[in-house]
Order: sequence, then C-alpha cells, then structure tokens
Amino acid sequence: EMSQPRLLCACLLICRTGAVALKVQQCSAQHPALRERRQCSARARACTRACTTLCALNAADAQGDAAAPLPALPPLLRGRSNTAAIWRVAWPSVVIGLLRAALGQVDAWYVGRLGSVQLQAISAASFLVWVVYIAGELCSVGVHALSSAAEGAGDRSDGVGAAVVQGLWFAVAASAAIAALASRPALLAAYFSAVGVTEPSVAAAGEAYARVTAVWGTLPLSAEACVLAGFKGIGETRPALAIAALTVVLNAALNGPFIARDGVAGAAWATNLSAAAGCLTALLALSRRGVRLRLRPPSLRALRRIGVIGAPLASSGLLFSAVYVALGRALAALSPSYLAALGVGHRIEAMAYTACEGYAVGTATVVGQWAGARRPNGAVKAAGAAARVAVATMLPILVLVYGCAAPAVRLFSRDAVVVGAAAQYLRIVALVFPVMAVEAVYEGALTGVQQMLPVLLVGIVGNLARVPLAMALLPRYGVTGVWLAIAISTAFKAPAKWLCFRRAPKRAVELPDA
Repeated sequence: EMSQPRLLCACLLICRTGAVALKVQQCSAQHPALRERRQCSARARACTRACTTLCALNAADAQGDAAAPLPALPPLLRGRSNTAAIWRVAWPSVVIGLLRAALGQVDAWYVGRLGSVQLQAISAASFLVWVVYIAGELCSVGVHALSSAAEGAGDRSDGVGAAVVQGLWFAVAASAAIAALASRPALLAAYFSAVGVTEPSVAAAGEAYARVTAVWGTLPLSAEACVLAGFKGIGETRPALAIAALTVVLNAALNGPFIARDGVAGAAWATNLSAAAGCLTALLALSRRGVRLRLRPPSLRALRRIGVIGAPLASSGLLFSAVYVALGRALAALSPSYLAALGVGHRIEAMAYTACEGYAVGTATVVGQWAGARRPNGAVKAAGAAARVAVATMLPILVLVYGCAAPAVRLFSRDAVVVGAAAQYLRIVALVFPVMAVEAVYEGALTGVQQMLPVLLVGIVGNLARVPLAMALLPRYGVTGVWLAIAISTAFKAPAKWLCFRRAPKRAVELPDA
C-alpha cells in the first residue's frame, strides 16, 4: 500500500507505440505547505528526467529496428502453422532415427544367429559404441543449431554451408581423439571389466567389435550425422531420409559376407562402410539444394561454438553411458542374462526413443529458424505445439510396446530369462513414453535457442540419480528395481527441461560465419 508522500506525487508512465506520456498528479490541496509543494516539484522533476532517459532509449531501439528490419520468413515457416512445419521435419526425422538405429538392429540380428556369446558381446560393447555415436551427436547438434539459425536469417548458401564444413572439421578432430584412445588394448580390457564381463570369449568378441567401430567408424558415422544435420537445419529432411534408407540397405547387404569373414567385427565393418557411402551421397545432395560447401580452413571460433552447443548434450550422453555401465555391472552381478536383457530392451526401446528424437529434431529446426528470424514468440509457440503432437504420437506406441514386449524380445533371443527380464523392462519404461516425448521436445527447443547448459545440468541430476535409486530398490524388488529407477528418473527430467526452456533467453542466437 502506498505511503502518504507517494500519494502526493504519483507518476503515471504510459509507453505504447513509441509514444511516452508523463502525467504528474498535482499536490493535494489538503497539504498546501511550501515544503511539501517543493517535495512534489522535486519528485516531478525526477520523474521528468527518468521519462526523458526512457524516451531516448526507446528512440534508439526504434532506430535500431528500422536499421535492421526483420528478415523474411524461411520457406519452412512461410504459409504453414507451427504444427505443420514441425511435422514436415519430424516425420522424416523419426524414420531417419529408426533407420539409424536399424544399423545396430541389423548387426544384432546377424550376430544373434551366431550364438548367445556373440550377442552378449555386442550388448556389452553397446555402451562403448554409444560413445562413438555421441561424438557424432556432438558435432551434429552444433551444426543443426547454427544452420537452423542461418536459414531463419535468410543465409542458406554461405551460412549453412559454413556450419556444415566446420562441423566436418570437428568430426575429424573428435574421431582422431577417440581412435587414439580405442587403439589401447588396456583401455578396452578395463571397460569390459568395468561392465562386469568375466567370460574371456565374450570379452574378446566385444573388444573386436568395439575397436573396429571406434577406430574406423567414428569418422564416417560422425561425418554422416553432421551432413544430415545440415538437411535438418534447412528443414528438408526427405532427401536425408532417402540417404538413411540407402545406408541401412547397404549395411544389411554387407553384414552377411563381412560377418562370415571376420565374425562379430565384420558387423562393425559393414556399418562403417555403409556410413561412409551415405556421407558422400549426402554431401552431393546438400550442395544441390543451394548450400555452398566450399572448402574452408578450420575456424577456432566456429569449432568452439559447435563444441559449446554440442558438448552439454554429448556430456549428458557420456554420463548416461557411464550410468548404464554402473547399472550393467549391477545386473551382471545378478545374472549375465540380465545384462543381455538390458541390451535387447534398449534396442527395442530405440523405436520409441528415436520417435521422440524425431520430434526433438523438428522442434530444434522450427524453434531455431524462428529465433534466427528474430521472432521469439514464434519459438515459444512452436515448442508448445510440438509437445502436444509428440505426446499424442507416443500413446499408440506405448500400447504397442506394452502389449507386444515378449514377442519383440524373442526376435533377438530365445533365452527364457532374457525374454522375461527384457519384456518386463519394456512394459515398465513404456508407461513413461509420453513423458519422454515431452523431455525430448524441450531438449530440442533448447537446442534451437542454443541454450544447452540446462540440458547438461538436468542430465547430471536425472541420470546420476538412477544409480542410488536402483541400489535402493534392488534389495527389495530385484531386477525390477533397476527398471523402476530408470522410469522414475525419466519422469523427473521432462518438467525440468520445460521449465529451463521457459526461462531461457530466445533472442541471442549466434549465426555461423560465412
């Protein structure tokens, strides 16, 4: 409630359409003393000075807006609702994600026919192979965010091209670092020991698969992800879909002869070669869509920006993998079949996860283009529309996975313990699929506005909580406690990322250097 002196001199400041009106209420006739009138005059002069300063700032902002008019909307946003624009990018991205996951599914299908030892080997190696894919995500996330902003700002030719080329340089550096680490046999042996693999035959097969993937596969897998991110940034994902399909078909064709020649490692060679072919095809197709892919030297500023955008998500992914190493060790202590069950469950769950990632890609593209076009309100509305559509999409997937969990697991293993544990895992995590969709959408929205630090912070809290929560539930519920811990932590991360996006700045997106 206002005090009596403030009632004597009330200032009303009205700012609308650049006009500022200042009305100073006259001193109350009930207080005619000279001293009080002087106080009123002093307050009036102070209000006048404050209003004059505000007018100058408003005039400067108006001049800046006039000097830098808003860019025209990019083709993706022109004449479409946010839902239509997101869906145009999302559904091919969903299929691309499923096809990309199918590279591992094809490997698992072929290797599973060799025996349970080989299947356990690639299941144990899956966490390390995950690190290789995270390296690709590190550069592709940065390229996606920068190319979306460049497309929104109307700079497809040079801006998007610069983002993709610098992303390829980043992929070269990241693949060299991973290859150097994976070339050390002691590190691979320590990894398989850490995940609880004690059978020498399983460890040997897993090391061969992981070494070929890390040393020879990081560059083609990362480079292909980087170039496909350029397609996502400009909102043209259908050509990327065709390239991803070509990659999977080639992988399926190469798996048989390479596995016959090299065993489990042959599956990794088939994946690497198919990814290299897909990368070259994607480069040619992207250049035909107005993106100028001229060779540029690496720019430290651009590489740093790609790293700043992609590193939080990659670090969160690495933490995610480390958490699953700890959980895998706990499961292997109960039974090696439970570790295989987790690996099979992940491969089937990948369908739902990649569907969520498709919506995350669509959200990142549309939000990033709105932000690049300097229209933050459009970015907020686009994220909300994406969340609603993603939840509606995940409901039938929930029903399908819950009802068909056991038959789906039997496609990968006929071991009764593996089938029972993996089916139970799928039924539990299926219940949080809609929440997982909301988490993915707002992670994509944060990518679009280039604010990825909240993703890391939420990932640290949510993922690390899985280990103590699983250890607390394990004595009472057994392996079911581990599955419950995973589902509970997923339910926490969705509202946290929504809140982070609502509070994130949406104007200060950075454009790539042409």
